Amino acid sequence: MKHLVYFALCTLLPSLAMAEDGDEEMSPSNANLTGLIFAVGAGYGTPFGDMVKIPNSSTDTSLGSIVSGQIPLSIGLGARVAPMVSVGLAFQYAPLVTKNCDTGSSCSASDKHLGGELRLHVNPEQALSPWISVGAGYEWLSLSETGASSGDGGLNGWDFDFELGGDVRVTSSMTLGPYVGLRLGNYGSASSGSNSADIASANQTTHGWLAFGVRGAFTLSSP
Repeated sequence: MKHLVYFALCTLLPSLAMAEDGDEEMSPSNANLTGLIFAVGAGYGTPFGDMVKIPNSSTDTSLGSIVSGQIPLSIGLGARVAPMVSVGLAFQYAPLVTKNCDTGSSCSASDKHLGGELRLHVNPEQALSPWISVGAGYEWLSLSETGASSGDGGLNGWDFDFELGGDVRVTSSMTLGPYVGLRLGNYGSASSGSNSADIASANQTTHGWLAFGVRGAFTLSSP
């Protein structure tokens, strides 16, 4: 985690200096504030909440009982329909840091997410522009164990996303900045090997991911 914070600071400080030194170059008259957007991001996330709810059971069903964190890598495609508004689709792939694997076995896991988002930009013409994003999508959590114990499984379901961040204008077309995100959802189905089944509504419960990282975006201005 310290390395990610260090990376973010090292990335942002030169960008801030460029924005300060190039105020005239990055003026509203030549900054791309509408058009197609391509975005990439990377960060670190921690889980919270339960995977399922089992009444009158002492079994630990918390998401944190099987994974301690994730490294979300995302790509997005959208449109800046107005200087203060952008919409788009984003796909995220996150390798997971597993825990409590059976002795003599090797475990791996990943989390995939696809969703739509609406982002509101504050003071988009400035060198530093805060933004807030809301969205909804679908999550696929995959688990695999090999060795003394082996098997594959997964959980998936709908979720909602909330993010806060800031764009530092690096060039007229490119921004870079930090973000913090919160994702909340319910797993609606589970699989084990080739078998899958829906999770009863009485057994569904809320889980989530709290993440922070760095996001870069390139805007191809409208003709």
